[in-house]
Amino acid sequence: MRMGFVSIALGLVSLVLVSLAVVNRAPVPVVGDPFGGPPAFQLPLYLLVYAALVVGVVSGGVAAFASQRRVRRQARHHAKEVERLKDELEITRAAGGHGQPQRALPFH
Repeated sequence: MRMGFVSIALGLVSLVLVSLAVVNRAPVPVVGDPFGGPPAFQLPLYLLVYAALVVGVVSGGVAAFASQRRVRRQARHHAKEVERLKDELEITRAAGGHGQPQRALPFH
């Protein structure tokens, strides 16, 4: 069911993008100077729109990746801690302990 919805949505998006490219294939001037300088070059409008979409998706991905740095660092730390505790448990079991938890002392 979900794959059908994704396929339909992807098909509709593709249809919109292709129709945008067909309708807007005339070149438009691209000006780099915000104060009205001469056009730097000309591109078809659909290429300009696609380029803006690609730049937006890539910059959003980079920003999301950068913002998750702390979470990835914590995950690495926790993975190392788990490995250390597994090694400690193996050593305890090999030394004759059964790895059974000892009874904790109550807090007063």
